[in-house]
Amino acid sequence: MEPPIVLQASNDYRDQFDGYAKFRSARIIKVAGEKSDLNRITRAYRNWYEWQGGAGKRLVATELKKRLEEEFGAPEEGKFFKGILVFDDEETLEIYLNEHR
Repeated sequence: MEPPIVLQASNDYRDQFDGYAKFRSARIIKVAGEKSDLNRITRAYRNWYEWQGGAGKRLVATELKKRLEEEFGAPEEGKFFKGILVFDDEETLEIYLNEHR
């Protein structure tokens, strides 16, 4: 097992260059009892990618689903990821966070 400082450095490096990690940090939050549909997550990812100006490699739907499964587990009924909410834009995320403090 890697020392915590090495893991943190690896995570920081990945987050800097990993489009999925950037999307996840910007538009997905963990919320117990909630779930998000894969189609909605894919749409939010596309919107985020375009908003970013298309920088970096764009994930295709199968790659996005694989990354989501790695982090959140297999989706219910093949399409619902439990314990997360996805937001189409930063404004909607901020409103949600302010309402649920």
